[in-house]
Amino acid sequence: MSTDIVNERRRTVIVLPLSTSPGRALPCLFRYNVPAVRSVAVVDQLRAVAKERLGALVGVASAEEMAAIEDGLRHILEL
Repeated sequence: MSTDIVNERRRTVIVLPLSTSPGRALPCLFRYNVPAVRSVAVVDQLRAVAKERLGALVGVASAEEMAAIEDGLRHILEL
């Protein structure tokens, strides 16, 4: 979720965890189609993590997915 400039200059990045067992509905969860795995982005669990904790890249969100996630963040953060 963090910008490229932040990703390049900091030891941490801002991420949204993915879950394969969705529970509740919007605005906290958004379907995210990772290849071979149905999952949801858990918007209310936004966090910073050390780059060393990141695994392999599992996919890239589409423009539509990012727009939905951004709307969810604006809603739960009241931006």
